[in-house]
Amino acid sequence: MIKFVLKRTYFADRTEGRLGSPSGRIVTTLERPDRNNQVNVSCIPEGTYEVHRDRHGRHTWFKVLDVERRTAIEIHEGYKVSHSAGCILLDLLELQDIMIETKGLPFILEITS
Repeated sequence: MIKFVLKRTYFADRTEGRLGSPSGRIVTTLERPDRNNQVNVSCIPEGTYEVHRDRHGRHTWFKVLDVERRTAIEIHEGYKVSHSAGCILLDLLELQDIMIETKGLPFILEITS
């Protein structure tokens, strides 16, 4: 399984990230600020997660599995923190590039700071 690495920078009102792909591509991410993993208002904890193509979720892009005390965490399109209920946001074209790179297969997401 291929691995993407998300390196975060935390701010009071948001969490910004740089998501590195196996091909060396770096894309920018946006998330809710760190609020101790509170549902709908916080980014998810740092760690390593399996990510699957999501065809049944709200946004039908990617689903992040086994997030402690959280459900329905996705990687989907969004441009403002308010577009997220705890999910990881990317630009639409960057999402499409990730879909091409992963061929829609599961991958590993490692989140660090």
